[in-house]
Amino acid sequence: MVDSRLHPNQDRPPRTMPTGLVVARVLLFILVAEHAFALFTPPYGIGVPQAFHLSFGILYAWLAVKLPDGRPWVRVLVTVLLAVQFVGRIVVFTVIDDPWIRLLLIIGAALTITVVYLLWFCRPVRGVFR
Repeated sequence: MVDSRLHPNQDRPPRTMPTGLVVARVLLFILVAEHAFALFTPPYGIGVPQAFHLSFGILYAWLAVKLPDGRPWVRVLVTVLLAVQFVGRIVVFTVIDDPWIRLLLIIGAALTITVVYLLWFCRPVRGVFR
């Protein structure tokens, strides 16, 4: 028999994330893949675009892992990063006229808007958000 003093949370149901937040987490990992893809496409070199994609990819991966903790600062930081990236997408869209890149920018913008919506308008489950 297990001593309940050693496991004080055994009577609580396990914490679960709302489906919308699970989808948001998956979409964040897709954005990580998008940043990795951008690192391995021309133009190659070391500069501002590569630093942006590397740092944002790492941040999105870390924040996607932290999302189940339910900390409000995670949602705020993801939203700020997505807003910065959204503005960047608009700038790149106006500067580059390659139709494939523009299509990827539009898809990425749709993912960005979807993640922000899911982060802020998903119904939290008790015990997930503190």
